[in-house]
Amino acid sequence: ADWQAKHWQTLVQNYGKCAHFGRYKDFFEHLYLGRSWNSLSEFNQHLVTHVSHEFLGLTTRFEDSRKYDLQGHKLDRLLDLVVKTGATSYLSGPSAKDYVEPARFDELGVELLWKDYSGYPEYPQRFPPFEHGVTILDLLFNCGPDSPAFIWGWRNSAVAA
Repeated sequence: ADWQAKHWQTLVQNYGKCAHFGRYKDFFEHLYLGRSWNSLSEFNQHLVTHVSHEFLGLTTRFEDSRKYDLQGHKLDRLLDLVVKTGATSYLSGPSAKDYVEPARFDELGVELLWKDYSGYPEYPQRFPPFEHGVTILDLLFNCGPDSPAFIWGWRNSAVAA
């Protein structure tokens, strides 16, 4: 539990004076101080699901990959997951280009797509200059309910323009 208290204190110190910190404070304080977690994975799953659904408005269904009894290691395990979920496409982050073999996805008839993080608009951060490589919490604490617009909304207006 020491890490939980330390992490919470770090968030308070770095974001406590941000415009929208108060909006999310109760949730995050309870997340870090109000309960114990059996594993970091359990904590992360809860955090990602809650932030996605409640703060960003996503309706995506999240599942734990452990329910699929996956075989193999690394890429083989990922491909087993893709097959067992019946996926027809897979969206991967750019850092996976170091180990993902596109031909293996082609063999399965699965479209491999690469996430492109370029072009995201800057938003007001407490400590300029703007830094893109931050957590979603930075966006939430600085922009509050406008956060989804910085993730998706700018694309809609860019397409319409």
